[in-house]
Amino acid sequence: MRKLTLSLCQNFKVYLWRPVSLFLAHWTVAVAVLIAVALSVASQELNSRVLNSTASVSIFLSRPGWIFEIIPQSLQRLTSDSLLALALIGIFGLQVGASMLVAQDVVNIYRGQRKSLLDSARGIEWHRLLWYACCSMAANVIYVVIISLVYAIAHLFWLWYRVDLSILWILAVAALFPWIYASLSVSAKLAALPGERREAERILLSMFRWGRAARAYSFFALRICAEMLVVIMSPIVIGALVTNRVVATLIVVPVVIVPLTVFRGSTLEWFLATFGEEPWIAERFGAVIQGDGVEVKSRDLTA
Repeated sequence: MRKLTLSLCQNFKVYLWRPVSLFLAHWTVAVAVLIAVALSVASQELNSRVLNSTASVSIFLSRPGWIFEIIPQSLQRLTSDSLLALALIGIFGLQVGASMLVAQDVVNIYRGQRKSLLDSARGIEWHRLLWYACCSMAANVIYVVIISLVYAIAHLFWLWYRVDLSILWILAVAALFPWIYASLSVSAKLAALPGERREAERILLSMFRWGRAARAYSFFALRICAEMLVVIMSPIVIGALVTNRVVATLIVVPVVIVPLTVFRGSTLEWFLATFGEEPWIAERFGAVIQGDGVEVKSRDLTA
């Protein structure tokens, strides 16, 4: 029990207390997170138009095999509406840039090199941004290919045996999502670090070794659950307590953005705990890495 208590206290210090301390010292990083969240909301709105979410729910509640009607209709809608397709591509590009900005700013904070958010933006090199964009596209393509194969198998079962595997397909999509989240997050942090891209690629691929893979999946599954809890519950609770919509919105934004910003710091703590033994990572964080966590230097808090 004593060891468990010490472990919980240590994890709290590493994954929450230090990120909170750094956030308080460098609060403008929340602006970058706000931009990333706004783009994510815009992307979800466009995706809902493609999928026609309201119709999907009504069909799901009314008859089986609904997913095998919605997906073809959504693909047809996407291919026939060029403006919608271009908007999705544009949002994806902006999301890549925003994610890179957040990663660069957080990495600069932990390396003690952060001056301002604008300085972090200026520090993003084009070749590293392009590398991250390629990693993002590759991760999304692999994800889409896998869920498409699962969809094809489920569709065959529906056509041949009238067995509806829609729910199993949705569960497969959800179960695989922590992998793509982990891939995007780790590649963003590697892209924020200067140096040879081949070594960064090797470290990224090493995430799929069994030990690191298990840690990555469990951490990002937990982070996804925590983020969903914050994003979903905060507006509900505040909306119930505050009747004025404008005031409620002004309260919801910081209540949502602050935890999401802290989660970014917690993710970098996990990143260093997982990959800190790599010489390429250790060289770039220097004396910051100590043991299983990160020792926040005094200059980090005043930079």
